[in-house]
Amino acid sequence: MLGEFSLEKLIRAIEDGLILVDFDARTGHNHGTKFRFKLNKIAELYERMGDGEAAMRERFSLIQRFNPETAWYRKTYPVRSEKVDSFLSSAMLEVSRAYHSIGKKTSDAKKLQNAIEGYRLFVVSFPASVNFRDANLLLAEALFDAAAYSEAAVEYEKSAKLYPEGKER
Repeated sequence: MLGEFSLEKLIRAIEDGLILVDFDARTGHNHGTKFRFKLNKIAELYERMGDGEAAMRERFSLIQRFNPETAWYRKTYPVRSEKVDSFLSSAMLEVSRAYHSIGKKTSDAKKLQNAIEGYRLFVVSFPASVNFRDANLLLAEALFDAAAYSEAAVEYEKSAKLYPEGKER
């Protein structure tokens, strides 16, 4: 594993803010220096290594652990955080769409379930989002693609009510 280590790439990742160097700032002593990865940057590191699947899994895990429905989020941001919500809502849709696309193309039930979970979480967490209607429709489509026809029908009906009569419908 270390045979592929590149000091140049490590320095670049530190310069890009993907990795933090942790040492005792009180004394300037660096014995036991640790490198810490910013959680929201780990996926980017996987992408730089060319492992898109691992990047997607990492983003999905991050969303599951820190979304607005978790006790951690409610304790840390009792009145919500626009910055965190922006990151999470974008990541939720991005990851859910990716899982949906891959699951549909490959008939992978697990990826479709991940897409459904992500879309549902988005709809529950961000009802005021400009992407809410699209997420609800995507949820219906993912349920249909997963052969959950009864659930898909319910979500299609909800989606129809979200779109006014006219061009969009």
